[in-house]
Amino acid sequence: MINSRFYGILNRMHNKRILVAVGHALQEPWITIFNTGSEKTWLQTELPSNIEMIHFHGSPLNKAGLLWDKLHEYFRWKNRWFATVLAWLDTIIGFPLKFFIPKVQVSKKIKTSFPVLGVNFPDSYQFLRWKSLAILKYFVENTSCDYMFMTTNNSYINFKNLSLVVENLPKDSFYGGAKAYDGAEFAAGNNRIISRDVAEKFIRNRKNFSLSKIEDAAMGELAHFINIRYSQLPSLVIESLSNLDKTADSEIVRHFHIRVKSGTLKSRNDVTIMTRLHERLTNLGAL
Repeated sequence: MINSRFYGILNRMHNKRILVAVGHALQEPWITIFNTGSEKTWLQTELPSNIEMIHFHGSPLNKAGLLWDKLHEYFRWKNRWFATVLAWLDTIIGFPLKFFIPKVQVSKKIKTSFPVLGVNFPDSYQFLRWKSLAILKYFVENTSCDYMFMTTNNSYINFKNLSLVVENLPKDSFYGGAKAYDGAEFAAGNNRIISRDVAEKFIRNRKNFSLSKIEDAAMGELAHFINIRYSQLPSLVIESLSNLDKTADSEIVRHFHIRVKSGTLKSRNDVTIMTRLHERLTNLGAL
């Protein structure tokens, strides 16, 4: 007779494994949000057996780089004429590095109990494509996970729910996540799940990974190019404490990803919301 211990081993062998890759920007307010919010709440919960986790960041920008990054995004969204000129500029600048994938190395710039990787490339919106390619390559070459979940440090992740979601995903040809906005047909950068075979195809077809579009939209376009259908996954956005208080328990306990988004870059309330959310989920026994 096969004993229960063997069945336990067998079940673990058949678990679909996922790598959670948490992206960081080494500047305020994100550093404080991570240190006093994420690191004190959801990152303290136990990982299910089928989840691994890493943190990653690019090379921090100097003051001039930060100013250009801010202007770059201002011009991207100002109007279509500015956006068109900027797209041509980004294409010209990025063209010599179209096939390049930056190296990653162990980093000590973020203090956490999980591995931290530094991507040797400027950490800006303009160059986010290369940061993502580096982590996709790490996922494929350095892990045996079936999927990678790309998210950000000001998200709130319910690992128990994520583990259950993963078990019901198709093993291959999966690219999905929360819609970036109504009408979008691509996954937002804070909530993307990519199967191993799709990550490999993204890397092989990186010449078709746009040099000028914002990175999450460009990845969605690349998925369409290689005939991978986008699958929408649920996500909850909490923008204020009053918004959290009005959200039913049944709603917050069912999500694996909750985007905490409040205020402006100079005045954010993410940490307070994240802390209150964590206390509520803990009291509900949902973690």
